[in-house]
Amino acid sequence: MRGIRFAILIFCLTVSREAALAAAPGHPWFAKRANHWYSKQPWLVGSNFIPSTAINQLEMWQADTFDVSTIDRELGWAESLGMNTMRVFLHNLVWQEDSQGFLNRTEQFLTIADKHHIRITFVLLDSVWDPYPKEGKQRDPRPHVHNSGWVQAPGAEILKDPSHWNTTVKPYVLGVMTHFRNDKRILMWDLMNEPDNHNPPYKAQELPSKAEVALRLLKEEWGWARRTKPSQPLTSGVWKGDWSNDSMTSRFAPEGYQEDFVRFVKTVTTKPVVGVGRFTSPDTMVSQIRRGILDMIGAARPSIADPFLPKKIENGDVDDIRECIGCNVCVTGD
Repeated sequence: MRGIRFAILIFCLTVSREAALAAAPGHPWFAKRANHWYSKQPWLVGSNFIPSTAINQLEMWQADTFDVSTIDRELGWAESLGMNTMRVFLHNLVWQEDSQGFLNRTEQFLTIADKHHIRITFVLLDSVWDPYPKEGKQRDPRPHVHNSGWVQAPGAEILKDPSHWNTTVKPYVLGVMTHFRNDKRILMWDLMNEPDNHNPPYKAQELPSKAEVALRLLKEEWGWARRTKPSQPLTSGVWKGDWSNDSMTSRFAPEGYQEDFVRFVKTVTTKPVVGVGRFTSPDTMVSQIRRGILDMIGAARPSIADPFLPKKIENGDVDDIRECIGCNVCVTGD
């Protein structure tokens, strides 16, 4: 049991030293500074978060639908499960509509999160799902469809015209990060979610050169972000591949079958390597760590199968874990 507890570092939100890039104007942190920051962090356990009453980022943060009581209740549930961090998406349109009101609500959110001992990774931009976000009342969810109302930030109308970025996206990034650049309630900043995701559900509506333009914006954003000199590290969650490799069910492939695709990574870096290859059992996770394939395991789907997974591992109750069966019902809407 002790070996399993030591070997498996399970994150629903994974944070590695390689992700700790930031702050100094014009260049990333040196390895020593990044490693020092990482050594001061607790065992980070968390997930993406949006209150159950919001279909997307706009409904979460707009004044008329900002739901303090639900946020408080559901972050309380997260705290009770042993979670201490959350990844939360913001949106540039809410800033454009009322920047001060948006900052005030963000302060409220951070106060609630801090009450529950949860630190936040804010995601400033998102390159996935509906490319045409609109302010105001959001559409109703489509039952049984994953992310049926999630929207991109910025939308295609802004993204397609780089000449407008300095008057739309730049003030938002600088304004939010400058305001919170020394806030200890914030764990880190995720500048753009999956800029290279080809976004199959909305492919017909996407810009023809979407990935190239998004990458250009991300490079600009790194410069803006570093200009604010944040005390927190910066990162960006990139995307590569498709669901046929990422999400093959147990009917067609064994758990951990992605090992052949990732075993080379530790030969080209000295940084800790995180894997998320549809693991279901602690034994398989331990095996890849002990054989030097991975250093950490990101276990989101196993944590959906058993929300108490981190606690059971921490307490050594491995035999009580309700294992994920690799059915992929959790992502069936995709």
